[in-house]
Amino acid sequence: MAKKWDNEELFRVCVVEGKTRSIFVTAMISNDDPRVDIRAYYLDDDEKWAPTSKGIRIHAEMIPDLIKSLQSALDAVDKKVTPKKKGKKK
Repeated sequence: MAKKWDNEELFRVCVVEGKTRSIFVTAMISNDDPRVDIRAYYLDDDEKWAPTSKGIRIHAEMIPDLIKSLQSALDAVDKKVTPKKKGKKK
């Protein structure tokens, strides 16, 4: 029987890296279910990356819908902040 937090890490990548804070995406098997964890990490006193409570862990099957939603959000932001191009000046 699996323990409450029985995780097998399959893959981890840092997608946003800062000097003291970063965001990691981790694929794992958690209690026999494939999951993806997107989480903020901080640099601890031993200069190792440690997870924070800021993040989400979702079932892997939800990733395609999450990607579509993130793309829609990005498109909405781009539309709002990108100035409309007018005719070229000569």
